Amino acid sequence: MKKLLERIADRCATHERLLGRLTLLFSLVIGLVGFPAQIYKNYQEHTCGLSIVIILAGLLMYLVRIPYLTGKRTWYMLPTEIIGLISVLVLLYQWWIYASTTPSGVVF
Repeated sequence: MKKLLERIADRCATHERLLGRLTLLFSLVIGLVGFPAQIYKNYQEHTCGLSIVIILAGLLMYLVRIPYLTGKRTWYMLPTEIIGLISVLVLLYQWWIYASTTPSGVVF
């Protein structure tokens, strides 16, 4: 198992630049398209369509990734992560506001 993991790590290391660009691209897509689309949909419907578990998982991910990227001095990734964090905070706010107006109450 260790040999397999070492081979995977070596292969990833040889494609580090490509993986970094793909990570940046997908972070941009989720931060600039995915979350804003959900925020707009929630605003239009006056309800939060996401579970609080998903929102909190995203929040925790960004709260861990931002210090990690800062420590690694991966500055080019920080803007997308900060946009994602702000978007998740807006989703959390929407969940908080709209959960009180949802007929069944809080959506988990």
